[in-house]
Amino acid sequence: MLMPMRAPLLSADSAAFRAVLDTLEDGVIITDAERRVLWTNQAIASICGHEMLEMLGRRPGDLLQGPLTDPETIRTIRDGLAEGRDVDVEIVNYHRDGRPYWIHLRILAVRGIDGGIERFVAIERLLTRRAEGEPFAHDAPLLHRCAWCGRVEDAFGYWHAPSPTFERREHRVSHSMCADCAVRQQAGA
Repeated sequence: MLMPMRAPLLSADSAAFRAVLDTLEDGVIITDAERRVLWTNQAIASICGHEMLEMLGRRPGDLLQGPLTDPETIRTIRDGLAEGRDVDVEIVNYHRDGRPYWIHLRILAVRGIDGGIERFVAIERLLTRRAEGEPFAHDAPLLHRCAWCGRVEDAFGYWHAPSPTFERREHRVSHSMCADCAVRQQAGA
Protein backbone atom coordinates (compact mmCIF):
# COMPACT_ATOMS: atom_id res chain seq x y z
CA MET A 1 0.00 0.00 0.00
CA LEU A 2 1.35 3.43 -0.94
CA MET A 3 1.56 6.05 1.77
CA PRO A 4 0.59 9.63 0.90
CA MET A 5 3.45 12.15 0.65
CA ARG A 6 3.67 14.44 3.65
CA ALA A 7 5.13 17.91 3.92
CA PRO A 8 8.42 18.04 5.83
CA LEU A 9 8.08 18.43 9.59
CA LEU A 10 9.92 21.75 9.47
CA SER A 11 9.75 23.82 6.32
CA ALA A 12 11.98 26.85 5.83
CA ASP A 13 8.97 29.16 6.22
CA SER A 14 7.48 27.58 9.33
CA ALA A 15 7.38 29.24 12.73
CA ALA A 16 8.86 26.07 14.25
CA PHE A 17 11.86 26.21 11.91
CA ARG A 18 12.48 29.87 12.71
CA ALA A 19 12.18 29.14 16.44
CA VAL A 20 14.87 26.44 16.12
CA LEU A 21 17.18 28.84 14.27
CA ASP A 22 16.62 31.48 16.96
CA THR A 23 18.12 29.15 19.58
CA LEU A 24 21.48 29.02 17.77
CA GLU A 25 24.49 31.08 18.87
CA ASP A 26 25.61 31.29 15.24
CA GLY A 27 24.01 34.05 13.21
CA VAL A 28 21.73 33.04 10.34
CA ILE A 29 20.69 35.31 7.47
CA ILE A 30 18.28 34.12 4.78
CA THR A 31 18.19 36.15 1.56
CA ASP A 32 16.30 35.91 -1.70
CA ALA A 33 18.06 35.03 -4.96
CA GLU A 34 19.04 38.70 -5.39
CA ARG A 35 20.76 38.52 -1.97
CA ARG A 36 18.30 40.82 -0.17
CA VAL A 37 17.57 39.91 3.45
CA LEU A 38 14.29 38.08 4.08
CA TRP A 39 14.94 36.93 7.67
CA THR A 40 17.64 36.81 10.35
CA ASN A 41 17.80 34.92 13.61
CA GLN A 42 18.22 36.66 16.97
CA ALA A 43 21.96 35.91 17.15
CA ILE A 44 22.63 38.26 14.22
CA ALA A 45 21.62 41.26 16.33
CA SER A 46 24.06 40.28 19.09
CA ILE A 47 26.86 39.67 16.58
CA CYS A 48 26.49 42.74 14.34
CA GLY A 49 24.16 45.09 16.24
CA HIS A 50 21.56 45.24 13.44
CA GLU A 51 18.04 44.06 14.20
CA MET A 52 16.19 42.06 11.56
CA LEU A 53 13.87 44.97 10.70
CA GLU A 54 16.91 47.15 9.85
CA MET A 55 18.29 44.48 7.54
CA LEU A 56 15.11 43.47 5.67
CA GLY A 57 15.39 44.10 1.94
CA ARG A 58 19.05 45.11 2.13
CA ARG A 59 22.17 43.23 1.10
CA PRO A 60 24.16 42.02 4.12
CA GLY A 61 27.50 43.20 2.68
CA ASP A 62 26.21 46.77 2.39
CA LEU A 63 25.66 46.85 6.15
CA LEU A 64 28.47 44.65 7.43
CA GLN A 65 31.60 45.25 5.34
CA GLY A 66 34.07 48.09 5.88
CA PRO A 67 37.65 49.31 5.46
CA LEU A 68 39.36 46.19 6.91
CA THR A 69 37.20 43.78 4.91
CA ASP A 70 39.49 42.06 2.41
CA PRO A 71 38.46 42.92 -1.19
CA GLU A 72 39.65 39.48 -2.36
CA THR A 73 37.31 37.82 0.14
CA ILE A 74 34.43 40.00 -1.07
CA ARG A 75 35.24 38.95 -4.64
CA THR A 76 35.31 35.27 -3.60
CA ILE A 77 31.85 35.66 -2.05
CA ARG A 78 30.37 37.54 -5.03
CA ASP A 79 31.84 35.14 -7.61
CA GLY A 80 30.68 32.07 -5.69
CA LEU A 81 27.14 33.36 -5.29
CA ALA A 82 26.96 34.52 -8.91
CA GLU A 83 27.96 30.99 -9.97
CA GLY A 84 25.51 29.39 -7.53
CA ARG A 85 28.27 27.77 -5.45
CA ASP A 86 28.38 27.49 -1.67
CA VAL A 87 30.92 29.86 -0.12
CA ASP A 88 33.13 29.26 2.94
CA VAL A 89 35.39 32.14 4.09
CA GLU A 90 36.73 34.03 7.08
CA ILE A 91 35.96 37.74 6.83
CA VAL A 92 36.11 40.96 8.81
CA ASN A 93 32.66 42.43 9.30
CA TYR A 94 31.63 45.54 11.18
CA HIS A 95 29.28 45.97 14.11
CA ARG A 96 26.64 48.68 13.85
CA ASP A 97 28.78 50.79 16.23
CA GLY A 98 31.81 50.53 13.88
CA ARG A 99 33.83 47.85 15.68
CA PRO A 100 35.40 45.24 13.36
CA TYR A 101 35.15 41.55 14.16
CA TRP A 102 36.17 38.28 12.47
CA ILE A 103 33.61 35.68 11.47
CA HIS A 104 33.64 32.34 9.74
CA LEU A 105 31.00 32.74 7.01
CA ARG A 106 29.36 29.87 5.20
CA ILE A 107 26.76 30.68 2.54
CA LEU A 108 24.62 27.92 1.09
CA ALA A 109 22.72 28.22 -2.17
CA VAL A 110 19.16 26.88 -1.84
CA ARG A 111 17.77 25.59 -5.12
CA GLY A 112 14.18 25.05 -6.17
CA ILE A 113 12.75 22.01 -7.93
CA ASP A 114 13.75 23.52 -11.28
CA GLY A 115 17.39 23.81 -10.12
CA GLY A 116 17.34 27.60 -10.00
CA ILE A 117 18.54 29.49 -6.94
CA GLU A 118 15.67 30.54 -4.68
CA ARG A 119 17.54 31.69 -1.61
CA PHE A 120 20.87 31.91 0.11
CA VAL A 121 21.39 30.94 3.75
CA ALA A 122 24.40 32.52 5.47
CA ILE A 123 25.71 31.11 8.74
CA GLU A 124 28.04 33.38 10.69
CA ARG A 125 30.23 32.09 13.49
CA LEU A 126 31.98 34.75 15.55
CA LEU A 127 35.73 34.04 15.70
CA THR A 128 36.79 36.80 18.07
CA ARG A 129 35.29 39.06 20.66
CA ARG A 130 36.79 42.50 20.84
CA ALA A 131 37.99 43.44 24.31
CA GLU A 132 37.07 46.97 25.25
CA GLY A 133 39.90 49.38 24.42
CA GLU A 134 42.08 46.73 22.75
CA PRO A 135 43.28 47.42 19.20
CA PHE A 136 41.78 45.07 16.61
CA ALA A 137 45.18 43.61 15.71
CA HIS A 138 45.39 42.08 19.18
CA ASP A 139 41.81 40.85 19.09
CA ALA A 140 42.49 37.39 17.69
CA PRO A 141 43.23 34.62 20.15
CA LEU A 142 46.42 32.63 19.85
CA LEU A 143 45.79 30.08 17.10
CA HIS A 144 47.46 26.70 16.91
CA ARG A 145 48.87 25.10 13.75
CA CYS A 146 49.75 21.41 13.76
CA ALA A 147 53.49 21.09 13.18
CA TRP A 148 52.92 17.74 11.41
CA CYS A 149 49.93 18.15 9.09
CA GLY A 150 49.57 21.96 8.92
CA ARG A 151 45.91 22.00 9.99
CA VAL A 152 44.76 24.93 12.12
CA GLU A 153 42.73 24.84 15.33
CA ASP A 154 39.96 27.44 15.23
CA ALA A 155 38.60 29.39 18.17
CA PHE A 156 36.12 26.58 18.86
CA GLY A 157 38.71 23.80 19.13
CA TYR A 158 38.12 22.26 15.70
CA TRP A 159 41.08 21.36 13.47
CA HIS A 160 40.76 22.05 9.74
CA ALA A 161 42.77 22.98 6.67
CA PRO A 162 43.51 26.70 6.72
CA SER A 163 41.46 28.78 4.29
CA PRO A 164 43.15 31.14 1.80
CA THR A 165 41.84 34.04 3.92
CA PHE A 166 43.52 32.57 6.99
CA GLU A 167 46.82 32.25 5.14
CA ARG A 168 46.72 35.90 3.99
CA ARG A 169 45.86 37.59 7.27
CA GLU A 170 48.23 38.35 10.09
CA HIS A 171 47.63 36.47 13.31
CA ARG A 172 49.48 34.94 16.21
CA VAL A 173 50.23 31.25 15.68
CA SER A 174 51.82 28.70 17.95
CA HIS A 175 52.95 25.37 16.53
CA SER A 176 51.55 22.38 18.35
CA MET A 177 50.12 19.01 17.37
CA CYS A 178 46.53 18.07 16.58
CA ALA A 179 45.01 15.04 18.30
CA ASP A 180 45.08 12.92 15.11
CA CYS A 181 48.82 13.48 14.62
CA ALA A 182 49.51 12.92 18.32
CA VAL A 183 47.80 9.50 18.07
CA ARG A 184 49.79 8.67 14.90
CA GLN A 185 53.02 9.72 16.60
CA GLN A 186 52.30 7.55 19.66
CA ALA A 187 51.49 4.63 17.37
CA GLY A 188 54.86 5.11 15.68
CA ALA A 189 53.49 6.12 12.30
